[in-house]
Amino acid sequence: MGACCFKPTNQTSEDDAQAGNGASAEAGRRPHRTNRPTGDGPGPGNKLLCRKPPVWNADHPMTRGQLLSKRDEFWDTAPAFNGKPEIWQALRAAAECEDTETAQAIMAAVNVTLPHGNLSVVYDELGNKYDIPPYCLSEPMNLVKDESSESLPVVNETSERNVEQSQEISEVSIRLRLSTGAELEWTGLSNVTIGALKAFVEAKENLPPARQRCFFGGQLLTDAYTLQKAKVPTESVVQIMVRPDDV
Repeated sequence: MGACCFKPTNQTSEDDAQAGNGASAEAGRRPHRTNRPTGDGPGPGNKLLCRKPPVWNADHPMTRGQLLSKRDEFWDTAPAFNGKPEIWQALRAAAECEDTETAQAIMAAVNVTLPHGNLSVVYDELGNKYDIPPYCLSEPMNLVKDESSESLPVVNETSERNVEQSQEISEVSIRLRLSTGAELEWTGLSNVTIGALKAFVEAKENLPPARQRCFFGGQLLTDAYTLQKAKVPTESVVQIMVRPDDV
């Protein structure tokens, strides 16, 4: 009985070589990828912020209270759909800030692009688009006066200071959330001024007070404000927008 002899072949190695050549050819045809940001892009370029309010009419006449509720609903839900929460916070602070220079500084601090020179359309560094409806930027032409506003008492600065002094000073613990990503814990008395808090941030983060803008509930807090006057309760978060050195 004769022995069977199998002659080895180079078929496997040839197949591997062909597969390798095919992969090389495929790699040569594959377009080169870069780490460019995705998204719609920043549009025609950046412009300085112009605070010309949009002119619009509501579908139905609304009161100021209804307008504010509509704004709160938008700002509370918008971050859930797209973009970064910190950018939405900055946009709200800028939209609710009456000082144009401060609003421009907030936008510069988070490095966003304003292709039309207003807050209606904004892009971040990754190309994410942020659309802000007109009711967040101005009042409608058909705004009606709240009936309840006529009965509200007029409070002057003197009576406001007296009320603040009559309130009991308490100990509060708050978080200071900076646009740089840092977050600081602060505990002290509720009659501390915003200027003192800025000095605290300067000592911890080496950021001059002139580069800091403090916000709570969408309201800009000036240096003379106290936490008590700004109605900042304990366990709250105060947002601090940090301006770049060259702004």
